[in-house]
Amino acid sequence: MFTFMEKHTNPLEVIIKSSEEFINYSGKFADYKKITETALVLSNAKYVVLNIFSNDSLDFNTVGISGVNPNIEKAAKILGFDILNKQWKHDPNRFTKIKDQQTTVFEDLQQLTGTTISLGITNLVAKVFNLGIIVIVKIQKEKKIFGDFTFLFDRHEKFDNQKYVELYSNQVGLFLDKLQSDLNLKLRESYLSAIVENQQGLFWLKDKEGKFLEANKRFLETSGINSIEKLIGLSDKDIWPPDLAKKYNDDDNRIIESGKDQIFEELITNKNETKWFETHKAPVFDSNNEIIGTTGYSVEITKRKLNEINLIENAHFFRSLIENISVGIIIIDPISKIIEEVNTQAAAMIKLEPEEIIGKKCHQFLCYTEEDKCPVCDLGLSLDNSERQLISSDKSETTVLKTAKLIEINGKQKLLESFVDISNLKKAEATLAKYSIELKTKNSELDEALSREKTATNSARDMAEIANFANHSKSLFLANMSHEIRTPLNAIIGFAQLNDRDKNMTPKQREYNSYILKASNHLLGLINDILDLSKIEAGKIQLSLSNVNINEILSDIKVLFKERAESKRIRLSFLTSENIPDYIIIDEKRFRQIIINLIGNAIKFTEKGSVTIYSHIEYKNIEDKYLVVEVKDTGVGIDENEIDNLFGQFVQTSAGIKQGSGTGLGLSLSKKFAKLMGGDISVSSKPEEGTVFSLTVKYEEGLETITNTKESKLPIGIADISKSYKVLIVDDNENNILLSKNILEYVGFETEKASNGYEAIEKFEQWKPDLILMDLIMPGLDGYKTTLKIRELEKSTLTPIIIVSGKIYDEEQKDIKQFKIQAYIKKPFTDIELLTSISKILQIEYNYDEPNKTNSIIPKSGILTDEIEDIHEMDIFIRKKIIDAAESADIDMLNEQIDIIKIQYPKISELIIVYVNKFDYLAIANLLKI
Repeated sequence: MFTFMEKHTNPLEVIIKSSEEFINYSGKFADYKKITETALVLSNAKYVVLNIFSNDSLDFNTVGISGVNPNIEKAAKILGFDILNKQWKHDPNRFTKIKDQQTTVFEDLQQLTGTTISLGITNLVAKVFNLGIIVIVKIQKEKKIFGDFTFLFDRHEKFDNQKYVELYSNQVGLFLDKLQSDLNLKLRESYLSAIVENQQGLFWLKDKEGKFLEANKRFLETSGINSIEKLIGLSDKDIWPPDLAKKYNDDDNRIIESGKDQIFEELITNKNETKWFETHKAPVFDSNNEIIGTTGYSVEITKRKLNEINLIENAHFFRSLIENISVGIIIIDPISKIIEEVNTQAAAMIKLEPEEIIGKKCHQFLCYTEEDKCPVCDLGLSLDNSERQLISSDKSETTVLKTAKLIEINGKQKLLESFVDISNLKKAEATLAKYSIELKTKNSELDEALSREKTATNSARDMAEIANFANHSKSLFLANMSHEIRTPLNAIIGFAQLNDRDKNMTPKQREYNSYILKASNHLLGLINDILDLSKIEAGKIQLSLSNVNINEILSDIKVLFKERAESKRIRLSFLTSENIPDYIIIDEKRFRQIIINLIGNAIKFTEKGSVTIYSHIEYKNIEDKYLVVEVKDTGVGIDENEIDNLFGQFVQTSAGIKQGSGTGLGLSLSKKFAKLMGGDISVSSKPEEGTVFSLTVKYEEGLETITNTKESKLPIGIADISKSYKVLIVDDNENNILLSKNILEYVGFETEKASNGYEAIEKFEQWKPDLILMDLIMPGLDGYKTTLKIRELEKSTLTPIIIVSGKIYDEEQKDIKQFKIQAYIKKPFTDIELLTSISKILQIEYNYDEPNKTNSIIPKSGILTDEIEDIHEMDIFIRKKIIDAAESADIDMLNEQIDIIKIQYPKISELIIVYVNKFDYLAIANLLKI
């Protein structure tokens, strides 16, 4: 930057040369070394030090030193630090001494440093370097100080060039100010460009005539102009449609006329697309405060606007709702206990205007509870239809029925309190109590009768307690018997399912196996009927409402009974009224159970004629709607003397006794289920003329739903063979253990067994299973206690536990959360149920066997179609006789023809026998079709 100058050079020439170089300098950083060398030449000092102040404090750094270099190094050793690049903390004494003048002269080094450097060191430095006066000259521009020069002179040397040094110092101040301004300007330009280009919205700049001067990339992309060079000089009319261009130009003119910023919300439709925009426009001023153009920034707010509209509509709906119900409603912030919303009904009960209540603490009006002891918010209690006292503004109390619940509104938790005034009801109760006392006083002669009545009441109560105990004992007995029956039944069904997988079974074995499954499922249905009856009597059965397609349900049931009706040559008809909606809300399981029972009975007791199912809707009033299903048959009918007892438990009609099947529970259960569903079952019948059962159930209209059904596949192995999973099976029944073990090991699980709770805990600690199957009822330590012990042994990670039980009631479901149990499977279970539950809990994927296809394997026969003889070689007349017999369901003819062909065509005859046993006559006709 500067040329080195010898001493005795003309000071003015040095200053002029420096000024020219300062002006022409365009770098980013100053050469402090050269600046100090020039200052040294001008001052005739021995040493010069350049200090620059920090931007945000009075601390300063030494950035340049000129003088005799060996002496500088020697001074650093004496002082214990290097002066160059030394950072000095603010020294109030030094600052005070140089505060009011540009140049300050100190007689010696000690006078300058004060207590910053010890006296011994300053005397040593002054002596070693023969130092005399010290001069500090501030570098400044007007009142802004950038730093200072510190000149050190030889002893007895004078400071004669003060005016030149001050002039040079001012030039350095101007230079540093310009350097800083240039740097700040470049930084501002860089920051501004980055901000504009990274905005999500559109940014632009126009002159006063509306010509574009600048814009960001988003604006260019939206306008379709591919470069800023092409945009400059264009106006709105060159870019936008005429109506938009005129609007934008009018907006710009308003900005220029008013000289103020404005914000516009615009709904713009362009190319069949409507969007909301928020645009900020502002005038641009020059240095004389004259408007020279406009600038704008626009961002799409369509989503926000739609949300605002929805919020307003929801708020209106919510306000209209709470204002038009005859219940007091208050919404409270559960943390601050501040009332945020109150409806007119609640305000009237509190006897204040709503605005006088909102913003107040809730305990001032609603209850006497202390502020930090709210039963719901602080103590975690529930308050549902509880009798409480409401405090009005005049301190009077109103008896209310109150409910308080924590709810979520817009992602925030709120306390919703609702209450109904029951003070009149309480007064009526009090009046009634008063009249009761008066009545007792006036009728003292009835004391003896009342005493007898009391005695009778006590006896009735004792009998009720005995009955309740008996009912409880019966329920307990059924629960235990359920487990005892289901446990072996689980093994029977399970092993029969496993046998069904065995491809080496003979057709006869497979047929026997299917009979075992049918008989077991029949027994399971009987158990379920008894248990359902027990649940109803104990009041422990609840409806499970769901949205269902009633036409699909009736269609499924029709398919279920189609073959049975055809086998008896009975016409089965389903008629549905047009007023039945497609989707209704009922308990689908119980509805199916009732209808299947009624149709099954109708077909069973009808030997000829028809069974007709007619469904329609009845309205008892505007709110109560009932689905009515009538099942009419042309069967044997029911004697008038038997109708009254028809729905009793374990009661069968004379016709049912002749049939020799059934338990007498079906109709009793059906009627009880119908009553649970808000309806009933009635019957009308005459012997030999048929019977009509009429079912009514209450319903609500549902919504159309779309369900996805997937074909059930059988798991044959764990997909990820690199992983192994260990399952501990806990059960006191060896058959159940063997069943679960076979199912799991077939797929690829490792298994270990435990026959009681103590053994289970020992195996758990030693083997560390990934999952446990836990039976509930075991001798000694039962499933609950075993689970509790295991949970006590665990720390942070909990082993998944699946409860496997055959108990009657679902009380054990309540303990699932208490013991952190992952799933509950009721015995008897299927292999797919068990494997599916484990898959969900352990996040396991299976490999699946392909589902059976009717064109490759005949279900339940065990005969492959490619194994049977060539049907086309069979005599065409024999084939026709078999087809005719099948189509007319002539079993005698079928058996006769089977005897004729079974020697020459054993596989075909065996297959026809399978279809005959299944009453699948259509399959026989299709097999032999000509």
